[in-house]
Amino acid sequence: MEEYTNGLEELVKRRTGLLEEAQKKADELLSELLPKSVAEELKVGRRVDAKNYKSASILYSDIVGFTSLCSESEPMEVVALLSGMFQKFDHIISVHNGYKMETIGDAYCVASGVPNPSKTEHVSNIATIALLQREFLYDFMIPHRPGQYLHCRWGFNTGPVFTGVVGIRAPRYSVFGPTVTIAAKMENSGIPDKIQMTLKSHQMLSARFPEFRCSSRGSVKIDGIGTLLTYWLDGVEDLLKSDRTPREKELPVAASTSDEDPDPYTFPRESSQVSSANSVVPLIP
Repeated sequence: MEEYTNGLEELVKRRTGLLEEAQKKADELLSELLPKSVAEELKVGRRVDAKNYKSASILYSDIVGFTSLCSESEPMEVVALLSGMFQKFDHIISVHNGYKMETIGDAYCVASGVPNPSKTEHVSNIATIALLQREFLYDFMIPHRPGQYLHCRWGFNTGPVFTGVVGIRAPRYSVFGPTVTIAAKMENSGIPDKIQMTLKSHQMLSARFPEFRCSSRGSVKIDGIGTLLTYWLDGVEDLLKSDRTPREKELPVAASTSDEDPDPYTFPRESSQVSSANSVVPLIP
């Protein structure tokens, strides 16, 4: 009888351990799909209602020439490339109060100011994230193409958004509104290795965070939107130092920025994507 009892206790202990491990994995998966505060609400059975935010900032990034790269690479090479890139991007946003809204292929979208609202800090967070992502890619060599580097476009916008949890079996915390649409347009209408922002983002950034350095691009015709006045985020004053050495040539400005640009990976790097006359030093992780 004692032997039977001991065996039963061992079985219960083992199955309890398996259950706890499964619950831990489920919690980890939920935290990947949702912000922590939202995941906690759902775990205790509370409904998460749609919510309006007066101000948030949204950042999009996209690899130039990704379609061509995929057609010339093995599937596992593309997976390894994106995995290495996105792992670093994920780390950057975790440190600087960003929330990864989604990744679609090579596109990477980040929000700040949701679900935890902030008055203006979100635009500083997004500017910092964009600069750190660009700095990382400067030295990120394509694993299966030694000596060749990725080039991305970045674009961000600031304004009101609304959020909600979409889906039941695989719920996602989604961000909606024209602010998101225009942020995507900022990326799409940009040029390689540059960070483009709207007038709203520039006004908030320059007024509240003067350490960031920006320059005017001028009026840009945006498909489906019209003509917008946009700005480049060039860098930040030397609060942080960069130890990288400049390359020999500057990146040429491409006439086209579509995925069909020829040989986008052979562009030489611009040393810092920032004019030294502005006394700007890019951020480093």
